[in-house]
Amino acid sequence: MDPYRRDTGRKPYSVDPADGASGTPGGELTPESPTGDAPDSGNPPATGRQPQYSGGFTVIPPNESLRDKLRRNAQKEEEELQRWKEANRVTYVHADPEKLGGAATLAATREMQHTDLRCSKLQKRLKKEELDKRRRQEEEEENQRKKDIQREKAVEIKPKGERDVQQEHRRVNQAFLDSLEGRRRGSEQATRAPPLLAPDDFRHGPCDLAGQRVAPALPDADPDHSFADWTDEADPACDGALVKLLKSFPGCSRSFLEDILDQCSGDHQQAHALLDCTMN
Repeated sequence: MDPYRRDTGRKPYSVDPADGASGTPGGELTPESPTGDAPDSGNPPATGRQPQYSGGFTVIPPNESLRDKLRRNAQKEEEELQRWKEANRVTYVHADPEKLGGAATLAATREMQHTDLRCSKLQKRLKKEELDKRRRQEEEEENQRKKDIQREKAVEIKPKGERDVQQEHRRVNQAFLDSLEGRRRGSEQATRAPPLLAPDDFRHGPCDLAGQRVAPALPDADPDHSFADWTDEADPACDGALVKLLKSFPGCSRSFLEDILDQCSGDHQQAHALLDCTMN
């Protein structure tokens, strides 16, 4: 239990009124001297702002000198404020009276209001049209900017696409030429047959007087199928195209060029373009 806490239910000790100058109003005893005697310490008791205890509350007397100083400062500042207000008081404005409302009559004012009201609709419509025109212009500028960006991207991508197309074209042509080369080799192998021997009829046939064997008689050829017909069947146009290809591509073999012409149906220009693209 706190020894400095007083019991509020207990009545305070009664003291002589003459002892009121001791610093404890109401005759209450302080915690330092519960019996009413002075403390045994060697320091003299404080007489200026000694705390006072009353009814469970501690009362500290104010500092009179500090209070007077603050009061004097506040009064001085208030007087200075009043002097400043008097010196800076707003002066009254004295204007000559005049007729308000302007020089226009009521009828002219009403007519002007009516005209403004009619023109306000037109002004609103013109303003709306101007806003719409500005909005469309901004949209067109934005679309044009996007188109320019896409065009720049397309220009950057186009060389790459062209290179890819050329590579693909070259690959297809090379595959086609490889297949033709394989066919030509297969045909050459097929044409490389073993040497033909004379038939038994020719080996065992009759001999002439000199001891040489007589060749068997051949069947009579058709007189209508003359040498001119054989030369016509030789297709001189294909031979001319083959000769041109041999001159243009001396490094290619004759059989290879013939295969190219066969694949191109004898078209010299198509065969030349195909070989040129492949060689380059």
